[in-house]
Amino acid sequence: MTPHFPSEEWLDMFHQALRSDPRFAAAARNWEADVLFIVEAADGGEPVAAYLDLWRGECRAARYVHPGEEVPLAKFEVRGTLQEFLRVLRGEIDPLQAVLTRKFRLKGPLGPVLRCAQAVLEFVRIARSVPTGGEVQQVLIDERSSWRDEPSEGSRPQPTA
Repeated sequence: MTPHFPSEEWLDMFHQALRSDPRFAAAARNWEADVLFIVEAADGGEPVAAYLDLWRGECRAARYVHPGEEVPLAKFEVRGTLQEFLRVLRGEIDPLQAVLTRKFRLKGPLGPVLRCAQAVLEFVRIARSVPTGGEVQQVLIDERSSWRDEPSEGSRPQPTA
């Protein structure tokens, strides 16, 4: 069965694709930062998140955030609605355009993102290549969970029951 976006299974496939892609490795050779992606549900449901440790062309780790888990603070946080992430995955909007037009909210310095624009494009090219199970779907987290806006010292609180 093909996993749906966003899900832990999809993220695992994406992680493996990043690790095995020489074009991404070359384009991201100067990237030295981790990224937390937060996908907000359009219907007001709970967000889902993925943490990626990206360092000099390698995706050293990728972790799907489950309710109650803590994830280290990332240098970059990209937050957007499921619909905007899907638009990027379908090729309807450029990922950098999504940041510059505030379809995605970026926490972290914009300069390194723009300097590594080719790495961003390769990252998205690989994401687009990962099967999504046909119709791309929202994965729901426990309805009772909630996100806190402020990170605790050294970590970001995750959805809690």
